[in-house]
Amino acid sequence: MKTIEAVVVVLIIALGASLALNYSLYASNQQLKSAGLIPQSVSTTNESLGLSLSVALSATYLQPGQGISITISEANTVNILNTVNVGTEWQFSPLSDSPCGVGSYPMGLAICQGYYTASNISTAEALNVYAYGMYACPMLYPLIYSYTFQPMSNMASINPSGGFFMPMNSALAGNGYWGMTAKDFHSFSPGIYTVAGGDEWGQLALLHFVVV
Repeated sequence: MKTIEAVVVVLIIALGASLALNYSLYASNQQLKSAGLIPQSVSTTNESLGLSLSVALSATYLQPGQGISITISEANTVNILNTVNVGTEWQFSPLSDSPCGVGSYPMGLAICQGYYTASNISTAEALNVYAYGMYACPMLYPLIYSYTFQPMSNMASINPSGGFFMPMNSALAGNGYWGMTAKDFHSFSPGIYTVAGGDEWGQLALLHFVVV
């Protein structure tokens, strides 16, 4: 009889934990919906520079273990060649465009666990979404002094580069993050995550996704 009672107690505890988790996720979802932060894409424009920064997610709701793909793009909003001097006004320092950090692109991405807005993103800690290992990092451009964008396009040359134009697009994909070692991998656990995208001229774009 005591065994049956013990089983019942365990089931009640498990049910309570499940209900608490479901309620927490429900509250998280309601928080996002009430804040209007469910969209899969967002753009922000620097009118003075004629540049638009766009970030997009492959999904806003994930199952545990499911992956997500994030893209970021910088584009010229004016119908003429647009040369923009390099900037140093990053709004969130952990942004990167590859395992090598920020390289030739003037923008970067980060994923943070939790719900953050522009007012408190500076307090967030970016997850390590790149696997440990040896990477063939491209040569950085320490002497970059400007970017020249083609009219109404995300194609830009990195000056000095001899006029070679390349798309100012970057992407990040994965289903979790690493801890302190190469064996310490964690799938995205249930909860809210904040995706931050920004550029070196101070533009910042935030999106959110929920793991349920």
